[in-house]
Amino acid sequence: MFNSVDVPLKITRDVNHAPLQVLRLRAGQKVKLPYPYALALLREGYAELDPEGLPSHSTLKKLSWAEEKTEELQPLEEGFYLKVMLLASSLREKARRGDEGAEESLRKVRIALADLVRLRSLKIAQLASKNPTPSKEKMKNMTLEEQILYVTLCELLSSWTKSIVG
Repeated sequence: MFNSVDVPLKITRDVNHAPLQVLRLRAGQKVKLPYPYALALLREGYAELDPEGLPSHSTLKKLSWAEEKTEELQPLEEGFYLKVMLLASSLREKARRGDEGAEESLRKVRIALADLVRLRSLKIAQLASKNPTPSKEKMKNMTLEEQILYVTLCELLSSWTKSIVG
């Protein structure tokens, strides 16, 4: 599902094994790699997330504000929720190691994300309830996860309506 999402990384040590050694990744280098490769480097300790390329607490707050001020869903970057999840995972790990600043940052990110998800899911539910036939036009500003939610809601509402009316 996330194979095409590029994840921002900072390489922490030279990568000397196949298949990634062809990229000539060196310590200190900042790169964006597809999620499967990024995940492998993160797990093996060759890289850490580059927070500059991930949605921050202030970004989440701005997105919530924009979402609240409009009736239409605002576009989000590809892999938005994955990137927020990676940020939260990174902050959780830092907090586990005793970084109190990371614990506070994680709390703020969770609150801001919950606000954004609440606003967006309400809009998606309203779209599905107005017309329970999925529309590609309505899905254009939805993330992949939101599209799945929207289509599922449409199917559920359509089925429920048919069972009540039929």
